[in-house]
Amino acid sequence: MAIEKLLKDTIAAVNELNETIKLMGNVGATPVVEEPVVPETPAAPEPPTPPTPPAPPVPEPPAEVVQDVPAPPPAESVETPFADAKEFMNFVMGSYKRLGPTNGAQIQGVITSMGLTNVNDVPPEKWAEFKQKVEAI
Repeated sequence: MAIEKLLKDTIAAVNELNETIKLMGNVGATPVVEEPVVPETPAAPEPPTPPTPPAPPVPEPPAEVVQDVPAPPPAESVETPFADAKEFMNFVMGSYKRLGPTNGAQIQGVITSMGLTNVNDVPPEKWAEFKQKVEAI
């Protein structure tokens, strides 16, 4: 409340000046200004918080429906001539070295004939076909 303090200080200064004027002999001194009563303003009440709406009801989960689902047929096991990708790549590199640069370049033709662009794109299920074609070169 800085305004109230400023007002009090101003009133005190006016009263002090009036006293000084009286002491100087001025007979018609102005009357002393009394401090006005400033009514206390109550603090603004906090706005009421809106009530929290009730939580929506949680629906019951549907009863579990059990259906007889046939088991998927067993996956056809494709026999691959290689145990893993490393063994496959060893075959490709060995074949290239065995065939030499001229005939080894035909390995790319095998890859292209299979609809692929890179030896790394040959999936394991096509390794046997790839091996057969490379050995035929």
